[in-house]
Amino acid sequence: NATARLNGMVFANNTASYAGGIDVGGNATLQLLASKLAHNAASKAGGVVYAGGNSSVHLKGCSLTSNSANYGAGVAMFGSSSAMLVNNVIASNSAQDSGGGLYIQNAAHVRVLQTHFLNNTALLGGGAVRLSSNSSAELFASRLQGNAAAVGGGALLDGGSTLNCTEVQFLRCTAGSSGGAIAAMDNATFALHHCTFDSNKGSTSGGALYVGEK
Repeated sequence: NATARLNGMVFANNTASYAGGIDVGGNATLQLLASKLAHNAASKAGGVVYAGGNSSVHLKGCSLTSNSANYGAGVAMFGSSSAMLVNNVIASNSAQDSGGGLYIQNAAHVRVLQTHFLNNTALLGGGAVRLSSNSSAELFASRLQGNAAAVGGGALLDGGSTLNCTEVQFLRCTAGSSGGAIAAMDNATFALHHCTFDSNKGSTSGGALYVGEK
């Protein structure tokens, strides 16, 4: 049940297989405030933060820029972990597989408020956000802009995952195939409330939204 409270930190140029910056496991809690996290890398998951087990993560007022990983170049959430992201900038991160900004899997749950995902990329799915395997996320008053992936330039949902967005802007996100802003498939569900879709592009189908099969 360890707890870490970090304020005004700088994490740069750190590397690992999991969690280039910070690994949060078991029943641990991480509170990270007003910090800069840049150029960290994980060869597997969590370029900056990797959370698993029943852990809890709270990021507020942080910038996560130019980090990389196979899954979740910014933040990777697994197991039954949970996270609250408030007033952050997650920009120019790159995933070799999925989740340029944020990767959420298993029963993990993430709430996002006033956080901007800018110019993140993933070679396969979810330029900004990737949800899979019954995971869930809620986004409020946030912006996904200039993100890109093969499928779901802004967000990719599959495996029974759930996404709810309220007052979220999807701007200039691009997909190499389907779902410039959002792609949902394989029993995924999403609900949108007062959202804006502007200048997104799906090279094959669904410039803004794609709802269908893999």
